[in-house]
Amino acid sequence: MKHKNRKNKLLSALMAAVMTLSLLPATALAVTVDDTYVPGTYTGTAAGFKGDVTVTVTLAKSEDDSVSIADIQATGEEETPDRWANALNILDTIKTNNSTDGLTEKLNNKEIDAVSGATISAKAIVTATEDALNKALSGFAGGAGTEENPYLISSEAGLRYLQAQVAAGTTYAGQYLKLPSDIALTGEWTPIGSSGTLAFGGTFDGDGHSISGMTITDSTLGYVGLFGYTLNGVVIQNVHLTDVSINISDAAQNVYAGALVAFIKNNTSGTASSIIDGCTVSGQRQRHPLRRKEPVLFLPRCGSPAAAQAVLPVSELQAGGHRHRGSQHETRHPVR
Repeated sequence: MKHKNRKNKLLSALMAAVMTLSLLPATALAVTVDDTYVPGTYTGTAAGFKGDVTVTVTLAKSEDDSVSIADIQATGEEETPDRWANALNILDTIKTNNSTDGLTEKLNNKEIDAVSGATISAKAIVTATEDALNKALSGFAGGAGTEENPYLISSEAGLRYLQAQVAAGTTYAGQYLKLPSDIALTGEWTPIGSSGTLAFGGTFDGDGHSISGMTITDSTLGYVGLFGYTLNGVVIQNVHLTDVSINISDAAQNVYAGALVAFIKNNTSGTASSIIDGCTVSGQRQRHPLRRKEPVLFLPRCGSPAAAQAVLPVSELQAGGHRHRGSQHETRHPVR
């Protein structure tokens, strides 16, 4: 009987431990940056001593192609100033270690002298860092790239992963991608596709979801938008861009700008049609003396009257024509 009671107590203890672990938030788990993380700038938040703490982490590739923390900054406007100054010392440790591994435990045990008296704020910085880095995990959320089973992009990191793959030479021509949820972008956006050899050529279906917060300020870019350079046969549909901000000044080169897509290359010898359908955009463009080709191409069911010149899909077509699918028919726009 005693043996049975001890067994029951052991099982109860194990169940309690499992339940405790399952209740821990994802950010309670340590994060170490490696090559599965997508370079870019990400923002995370966590509750501090008096208010929210925000951390911005920039990941970059080194010469050996490894990914590491290039910059990390934190803001805590409501934290106690002198304690907050101590808490900020944890940033150097995170950057040097390229990780948050073990930091929460060390802070709980008061093993980090540099943050003395600011444990709660420092722990908030660690948690906010992990929140930011969780957004940088690479890869698609699922799918196989087929029409029946498209690649799923469910996060900012997934969208940046697509950008990185296209930048590495994958066009996704003949493949399908889909958004299963809304995505909020943080930090500077690098357009998907930058040249005729590094371009997107697949089918991108927003499925009615939105991408918010796209910000572009890089004056070295030649093609500016969610998609920069796309190929003949590209399909971009059912996606809504909100809170778009394009602010480019002092560009020394021709700039093709359009919040949804800057440039569609059309091949007159091909038979594929490039389709932009069911998309909307809202946001702002700061007017600067850009050298850009005209005219902007206006497409029904794709655009916003308030931001039409800034955001509609194409600045210039290279050759041939561009066909889009309207509500009842297809229309061909000749190149001027």
